[in-house]
Amino acid sequence: MNEQLLDKTYQNFYINNEGIICGIETPKSRWKLDHIQYKNYLKNRISRFENNKVAVAMYPDKLAKLKKMLKQLNAAIAKI
Repeated sequence: MNEQLLDKTYQNFYINNEGIICGIETPKSRWKLDHIQYKNYLKNRISRFENNKVAVAMYPDKLAKLKKMLKQLNAAIAKI
């Protein structure tokens, strides 16, 4: 999966007509994702973030966004 797609902040996820999960970054920019790889990426990023207490104290909103994206991705995966 492209590194540029991994670092984007997605607002939500949906399943397109082909059955592929797509991430919505903005209303006009939507990206097809490999949901298994992206889910593992989010889990790893959250765990690294939580292990760094300084980062958690400085960027609590960033951690909340990552957890929200993982929750939304899991909901989209459950619909498949």
